[in-house]
Amino acid sequence: MNENLLQFIWKNSLYNKENLRDTAQNLIVVHHPGYLNTNAGPDFINAKITIGETLWAGNVEIHLNGKEWFTHNHHLDAAYNNVILHVCLTDAETAIAQDNNKVLALNLEGRIDKLLLQKYEYMMAAHQNIPCQNLWNDTKILDWVQNQDNLLVERLQHRVETINEELHKNNGNWDELLYQYMAAALGQKVNNQPMKMLSASLPYTLIQKHIEKPLQIEALLFGNAGLLSPHFKDNYPQMLLKEYQFLTRKYNLESLETAIWKFMRLRPAAFPTIRIAQLASLVNTKRGVFRYFLEEENLEKVISKLQSSPAEYWQNHYTFDTQVNNKSAILGVSTVHSVVINALIPVLFAFGKTRGNQLHCDKALHWLEQLPAENNKTTRKFKHQSILIESAQHSQAILQLYNNYCTFKRCLSCGIGNKLLTK
Repeated sequence: MNENLLQFIWKNSLYNKENLRDTAQNLIVVHHPGYLNTNAGPDFINAKITIGETLWAGNVEIHLNGKEWFTHNHHLDAAYNNVILHVCLTDAETAIAQDNNKVLALNLEGRIDKLLLQKYEYMMAAHQNIPCQNLWNDTKILDWVQNQDNLLVERLQHRVETINEELHKNNGNWDELLYQYMAAALGQKVNNQPMKMLSASLPYTLIQKHIEKPLQIEALLFGNAGLLSPHFKDNYPQMLLKEYQFLTRKYNLESLETAIWKFMRLRPAAFPTIRIAQLASLVNTKRGVFRYFLEEENLEKVISKLQSSPAEYWQNHYTFDTQVNNKSAILGVSTVHSVVINALIPVLFAFGKTRGNQLHCDKALHWLEQLPAENNKTTRKFKHQSILIESAQHSQAILQLYNNYCTFKRCLSCGIGNKLLTK
């Protein structure tokens, strides 16, 4: 037992309420347990409790042991003067507030279902990736369906907060923001951070000065990535280097370290050289990337735009100076979907929230519903447990569930964990 679990039990009234009495033997009726306070001060605020013949409205403090009132110095803190009941698991005793008024106590020892405690202990001790998976029963799919919408909105809302912070750093420029998100999404897991660094080192406002000049855009991106060398033999990288040297003097550019890029254990189609070439193609639009991609209503047209071809050189190269046959430099379908899910949709949703335009938010959700579910280690863990994951809406909700609840064993805050414990 820990205090978080005791708070959960109090909040959900998961204790025997028959003949409740405080330390002065007054009969207690809990009309409302109050609202959990996540800030400093008592654990629950605005509770309504009848003690004896008097209806009280005030706060409730929760402790495992009655003596903790004094060890935590609540008797010296005026913030606890409005506590109407001190709820303890054991050794409840009347406490004294800072204003010298008595605070009656309630002892819950022996009133809590042992099965609930056993379930919680099992979850906390579980070694499985999903702590509650062996406690699921025939209602597990129903529980998941009922909670997935909340998990999806929660995930998007968290991303909105991050996006708004980054938008502020970019002086409210949505094109700049989307460019950075697209770059990171193209880098995927292995080169996500280097692609972020590249987009941060080379502002989209600078790229826009060279729109419809693809050679200069590639020169800027490859040069700032630190991937151009005077030792390359092909004419194309030599041209890029020459352009970059000129642009470096013009804009006072500084390239990244070549060593940050990872090529090992990657399919050639995912090499950073290919991803940078694809990024150069995607950002080469007069309308700006935000309008070009996010003003489009039809998801199929968005996907088609994302599959634009990079420069001809990349039709038979994965890296500079090494020619190959029978390759395509167009983004693969799974990568396109990843860019939509991890860049376009969160930025579109954040734009709708920021501007108070629900139509943009609804479009983002509709796109997620249309896209197939992501296939990764996390989603496969849940599929093995017979959880239905049929669209990107579902897989994004699963990622929120796993990354923010299962991984940290936050079962008390999880909708599914709540249902398992309260049944």
